[in-house]
Amino acid sequence: MHDIQEVKAALARDFRSAGFKGSRTIWNKVGASVAWVCHIDRSAFGPQLYIDVGLTFDPDNPPRLPGDCDLICRIESLVPSFSTPPYAEGEFDLDSSDVYQALDMDSTLYWGQRLGYLEVTIQAFGYYVDRRMTLDAVRDAHAAGEFRQYVSREARQLLEEH
Repeated sequence: MHDIQEVKAALARDFRSAGFKGSRTIWNKVGASVAWVCHIDRSAFGPQLYIDVGLTFDPDNPPRLPGDCDLICRIESLVPSFSTPPYAEGEFDLDSSDVYQALDMDSTLYWGQRLGYLEVTIQAFGYYVDRRMTLDAVRDAHAAGEFRQYVSREARQLLEEH
């Protein structure tokens, strides 16, 4: 079993490397018309971490936590959207179960595998986010079927406006 604090420290390096601002467990990236907020959270039910992702359409006043955003999901739910080229480059063929395992401290992954999966995940996510930093880009992604976990009623209206 790997130490959760070591994994959080590795994730912090990965988020920083991907251009996110923040510290420890809260990371964000702010654009002209949207802001992305990420929170590395520990499960109350076992040795598992989650990376909650939020998107808000108020970049001047982004909430501290994803739960207060207009759109909320877990990072592994976005993996199908960003795990194939051009978003992911390298030796890992990433899918949502890889991310889930890498965040589960009881998984049988070797330390190097865990770090590799997390690094590729955050790199690809950063690239993905960089291409969704405007309302129009987020609208296009939503129309293509992304962001289906939780979207507030107000956000859904904004995304579906033409």
